[in-house]
Amino acid sequence: MYKTILVPLDGSKMADKAFKHALSIAKTFNAELLLLTVIPENVVPAGAYRTWIHPSMVRRNINEILTIARQEATDFLNEKMKECEKNNVKASYKILEGDSASKIIEAADQKKVDLIIIGSIGLTGIKKLKSLGSVSRKVSENVSCPILIIR
Repeated sequence: MYKTILVPLDGSKMADKAFKHALSIAKTFNAELLLLTVIPENVVPAGAYRTWIHPSMVRRNINEILTIARQEATDFLNEKMKECEKNNVKASYKILEGDSASKIIEAADQKKVDLIIIGSIGLTGIKKLKSLGSVSRKVSENVSCPILIIR
């Protein structure tokens, strides 16, 4: 029934729960996992621009921050890949930059995934608010494939 399952990961507790469910479902259906991390567009705080004087310094610092973010995402996803391997689940990963919900929807459409398994609340937003997170809500409203939201 499921051949490819997309699992967006942001390092949050709910995303980790979603990953564990995805592992179980992938094993059951002999499906492949596509692990996705999105580096947000606003990785550099707006106020930071005022602290740097020359525009070339701003570009250099933004590039350094993005390089670090990409490396941390790669390290994080490689750890998840090891867990997949240990569980005999075929997996691959992708790192994108931009708006999280839009990039998840875009990846789901491009890869023609059969299912998305996503945490209900990620690292963005108010953690104490126990409602559907803005990313999972937007994804659920705009994808054509089934979506499993983990709480």
